[in-house]
Amino acid sequence: MKNTGKYIRTILIAAVAAVGILASGCVPQERSSVRRDPDLTPQTGVDIDFVQVHNGTIDSFGEDNPYVFITDVYIDGTNDPKAVTVTATCLDEATEEDAEHFAAAAVRRIGAEIAVQSGEFDGGDQQSFGNVWDTFSLKLTVQKESAAEGEYLLELDVPAGEEIPLDPDIESYEESWEEQRDMMLENTVY
Repeated sequence: MKNTGKYIRTILIAAVAAVGILASGCVPQERSSVRRDPDLTPQTGVDIDFVQVHNGTIDSFGEDNPYVFITDVYIDGTNDPKAVTVTATCLDEATEEDAEHFAAAAVRRIGAEIAVQSGEFDGGDQQSFGNVWDTFSLKLTVQKESAAEGEYLLELDVPAGEEIPLDPDIESYEESWEEQRDMMLENTVY
């Protein structure tokens, strides 16, 4: 029994030594150069990748979002002319107020995604949708699932530089929704 313990200890020491030897062989032999003064100026005049804007915006809503009445969203755009198009479908029970809250959230999140790609833009905050919409026009529609073609719950067509007729303070709505959801979950009996 005593010899078994020494044997296992010897094997463990040998294994650790072998891993150390192998790891030391992984050190690169060439030196890479480091730029002493990196260019940190934001990129401007960049063509916006609208597939990335679509994907980033959808991801930003996350799994725990208050816009559960939205069943489908498609975001697209063009760089010449600078335009963004949002087409959303919602449940038949959704109200115009619901659609407006979703639209405000989509506009803020799209602005943030465009600002990530081009340093000339800011994504906005609770008081403003940002300067993206000074350059890009916006066409946004929200249609109920059973609505006839061309019949919209909400339709916006905002030329570049004009004020978007929505409230950019999406945080208040989202926090209120979370509080209501949490109260409902507390009162739910399983």
